[in-house]
Amino acid sequence: MALRVTDNMRDEIDKALRGYIEGIKIRTKGNINSEAVTAEGFFRNLLNLLYDYKLTKDKIESANNETIDLHSVELKICVQVSAQNTKQKIETTVASFVKKEKYKIYEQLHFVILDREKDFDYDENSLLSQNVKIVFHDLTTIFSTLLNKFDSRESIEPIYHFIKGEFDENYQIVQKQITSDTENFEVEELKKLHIVDQIYSVLNQFEGLNTIYPRTIARLFPFNSSRRNYDVYSHYCLKTDNI
Repeated sequence: MALRVTDNMRDEIDKALRGYIEGIKIRTKGNINSEAVTAEGFFRNLLNLLYDYKLTKDKIESANNETIDLHSVELKICVQVSAQNTKQKIETTVASFVKKEKYKIYEQLHFVILDREKDFDYDENSLLSQNVKIVFHDLTTIFSTLLNKFDSRESIEPIYHFIKGEFDENYQIVQKQITSDTENFEVEELKKLHIVDQIYSVLNQFEGLNTIYPRTIARLFPFNSSRRNYDVYSHYCLKTDNI
């Protein structure tokens, strides 16, 4: 277990992504390609969070376009998401990109390789004569981005919430319940209670759930209070069978 909350969140993101990619690879070997297609939407959202690319599937010439899965016309970026970790796949895509004169629209051609890392060497400057930059993404490069560009809890939290929401059904339930319960809590009424009763009243709303993440609890009164006199109680309560 890492020492910092940020490190723990990064590790959980990496673990979830590795599990997701392994599942796609298994299904791809079994000629089940639906997960690879679904991954396009997932990585659109992830890359937008990581790099603010503003990617979309809108206005792509074909749903089964052999070159482009995602793009941002505004930023002149196009992306192919591929479960094929081979140089041949890249060469085929680049050849099609040139033949269709996509370099007149895009200045960057990105490949998302659905694997831990790409298994081949490729000249990323091969399209410089067309003023196009080639960029590769895989689990290793994504983790490196998380490590170098998202080094605080505040910066990494949106990505963490996205990943947990995609892969943890219980997390989704908790988040929905937080929204509902937060609206229903009468904070002023809770303030009239002893601190222990305040904590009990809040935690009791989550009865029946297997897990409550500490970051989730921290958003609610009285845990979000600037006063710290509840810390010893909350530390105790979070270790009981009530959660």
